[in-house]
Amino acid sequence: MSKEPLSNSKILLDGPLKPDPELAGKEPEWFVGRYVKYGFPYTCAEGEQHVEYMWVMVNGYSGKHFIGILGNDPLLPSDFKEGDSVIIPIDGVVQVWGYIQ
Repeated sequence: MSKEPLSNSKILLDGPLKPDPELAGKEPEWFVGRYVKYGFPYTCAEGEQHVEYMWVMVNGYSGKHFIGILGNDPLLPSDFKEGDSVIIPIDGVVQVWGYIQ
C-alpha cells in the first residue's frame, strides 16, 4: 500500500468512528480487493482503552468476518505490523479507500 499521509492517521481518544451505513448495504464480495479502515482496540499503559484505525486489504470473507492483510504499521505500540494477516468483523468497517458516496 502506498504510504498514507500522517494527517490521515486516526488515533481516537474520545471514542470510535461510526461504521458508514452506506457500506452496510454492500455484499461482502464487493469489499474483496479493496482497502478498508477498521478500528483496532488498544490499551495504553494506564489501562485506558483507545482505538487505532488502520487499513486492511480484504482478501476474502467467512461468515461475518473479512480476512485480509494489514496495510500499514500502527503508530501505537502493538503486536501488529504491516503485512500481518488479520480477521476483522464486517460490521466494523468505517471507511473504504477511495470510496465516495
